[in-house]
Amino acid sequence: MNLRHLRIFEAVCRFDCNITAAANFLHMTQPSVSIAIKEIEKYYGISVFDRLSRRLYLTEAGRELLKYAERILAFSDEMDYKMFSWKKSERIRIGASLTIGSEYVSGYVSKLKKAIPEIDARVKIEPSRYLERKLMDNSLDIAFVEAKTQTEELVKLPYYNSSLVVAASSEFLEDKGDVLSFEEFIKLPFLLRERGSGTREIFDSVMEQHGVSIEPIWEAQSTMALINAVGENMGVSVVPRSVFESRVKSRKVREIKVEGLEFIQQFSIIYHKDKIVTPAMKELIAICRDKL
Repeated sequence: MNLRHLRIFEAVCRFDCNITAAANFLHMTQPSVSIAIKEIEKYYGISVFDRLSRRLYLTEAGRELLKYAERILAFSDEMDYKMFSWKKSERIRIGASLTIGSEYVSGYVSKLKKAIPEIDARVKIEPSRYLERKLMDNSLDIAFVEAKTQTEELVKLPYYNSSLVVAASSEFLEDKGDVLSFEEFIKLPFLLRERGSGTREIFDSVMEQHGVSIEPIWEAQSTMALINAVGENMGVSVVPRSVFESRVKSRKVREIKVEGLEFIQQFSIIYHKDKIVTPAMKELIAICRDKL
């Protein structure tokens, strides 16, 4: 058993248990792929595939082996990358959720470049659920999110708390005032971020604690799209304070308060628990947790 066996096994699984497709991808013959699979089964004394009507299906043992194979191959690829690029500048692949990416991540990277001038920082700004997947398949090294992590294999380091603002148009405030009761608040037309976003999770969680479920009339991935709609008096929204203060310059949109209600947004740094934490990752974590 060696890495070659694991790469062949992983390729067969990746191509929906199709030996022909895996062989083509690996530039091998079909018999060579089949022999490697049989060698794995002989080595462990198990069957990794059921063979039914000339098709392969992963067994329970095969699924368990695939988990280890993917992790071992990821470590191997990371080692190869690190060793072959040792003389080059260190690269760090950073992910950021939409809110953090639009408001904060450029500042983080700027400070990182000052601390490590030769750093090669690559950034992806996407919804948190996509960032988690990329951390799991080693497409990213580290990410910044405000949503709850859904994967136990990820380390989560909270580093900053901020509040969310209830935003409404000035025209709306003429009718309602700057402070609403909770009962008035939940009857409003809501314009909210999409489900799965950190902002939406916080809003839904707070509403759930008060025994209320809100169905928004608008949903969007863009906070600015929501703020623009608020400015046209389409409804009210709940947005990050940083976005509200930095982007809302028009007097058409103002903040309203709700009695007994507060939305707190927690920013976290996440990375895979088996990830080798590089000096660049350590410096970035320090920048966010100790130097802000």
